[in-house]
Amino acid sequence: MKVLFAASECTPIAKVGGLGDVIGALPKALATQGVDVSLVLPYYKPIFDDILLKSQIDFISSFTIEFLGVEHECDLHVMNLPGTSIKIYLIYNQKYLSNGGIYLNPSAFAEGDEEPTRYMFFCKAVYVGLKQGLLNFDIIHCHDYHTSHLAYLVKKDLDRRVVLTIHNAGNQGILEGEELNKEIDGQTYSHNLLEIGIDNADVVVPVSPTYSRELLSGEFNFGLENVILRNKMKFNGIVNGIDIKYFDPGADNFLIDKYNLNSWKLGKSPNKKKLIEACDFGSEDNFVCGFVGRVVPQKNIELVRDTINELDDDRIKYVFLGVGDPYLESILKDLAYEKRHQVYFVNKFDEEFSRLVFAGSDAFIIPSSFEPCGLTQLIAMRYGALPIARKTGGLADTIDDDVTGFLFERSIVKDFREQILKAYGIWSDDSVKWDKMVESAMSKDLSWTSSAKKYIELYSN
Repeated sequence: MKVLFAASECTPIAKVGGLGDVIGALPKALATQGVDVSLVLPYYKPIFDDILLKSQIDFISSFTIEFLGVEHECDLHVMNLPGTSIKIYLIYNQKYLSNGGIYLNPSAFAEGDEEPTRYMFFCKAVYVGLKQGLLNFDIIHCHDYHTSHLAYLVKKDLDRRVVLTIHNAGNQGILEGEELNKEIDGQTYSHNLLEIGIDNADVVVPVSPTYSRELLSGEFNFGLENVILRNKMKFNGIVNGIDIKYFDPGADNFLIDKYNLNSWKLGKSPNKKKLIEACDFGSEDNFVCGFVGRVVPQKNIELVRDTINELDDDRIKYVFLGVGDPYLESILKDLAYEKRHQVYFVNKFDEEFSRLVFAGSDAFIIPSSFEPCGLTQLIAMRYGALPIARKTGGLADTIDDDVTGFLFERSIVKDFREQILKAYGIWSDDSVKWDKMVESAMSKDLSWTSSAKKYIELYSN
């Protein structure tokens, strides 16, 4: 069984968010279970030129593809996923793939035709590589809209099984135009790339069982009702895991003190002290809530603001790390200015600081309006920060309420506030229960092992 992952990002070499973490971790779990797995990504020149200075990227071959009626030359390169023998194939093309970073929009969501067109080109290049035998694989595993067009191209005339994982149905890749239309069916002026992927994949995998049920019931599908209903028999939700070696507080060089399940009290304390000093929060006796993620409407930033304003409790501190929508960023900036000794906002992606937030926080807030799976709650539990999250999607599947975290039902201030106060109350008044919850969270199996087995079953059927 030879599986090719086609994706837009991959941790640790080209990461923006949770999608990158999945692409960097799931192949490793599959490989340990005997699957011959490789990856293919665009050669983002600014990123991979830097990697070239540190590791080996080998040239394989040049090939030509026709796209929008013009012939374009592509170069195929290969490197290993760091620390493994898993191959990452990289497709270089100056016009479409290699003239910038990963996404054009800080939110990582497609706006307009330019980015979907870019990934259509990538899919066409991967397809030609498969057709010419430069890439030789039995199963093509596509991820999100970025590689959904590949499902259409492969099913059109190549005998390959195609699996499509949906990490976020809200990011669909919608485009219009006569020329782009010729690359698809030549009949319809407007196209939705994620819809094309769902129609052409053999199996569709939302990234948690609850998210799969939500999509099938009509929730959070952003206009995809018809394509989901006509393909409902393909849907099979599998929850994400994390790379427990990559996210390991016992071996994390970003931390002041490393710690594990047996030493977490001693280990988290100096990390919390450093985080509080960085945020100018004052006493270590304060309750610290962390947030790491994209600052986008899905994350319920306005609910966060309203809840913090209504709580107005200086004993509870909040640290935010992320980038995204300028308006929502401005909300957090204003909040951090108005409550400068209670709220701290780092408006960038910073891997080192993110680890400090996970290790130094007591709790972790994830009040998402919807959440296909979410990885931050898994990382937070691994680092001993209890998630306070809305009961939706993968948050509902991975957090045991009052055991490994705290869940609330409705996206309203009352429900969110109650769970923050409940968590704070246990932390401050019932240390025995708090410690038991932290240890339950840290001992939870968050690895990819079980989910990888489920993917192998889908590959084989």
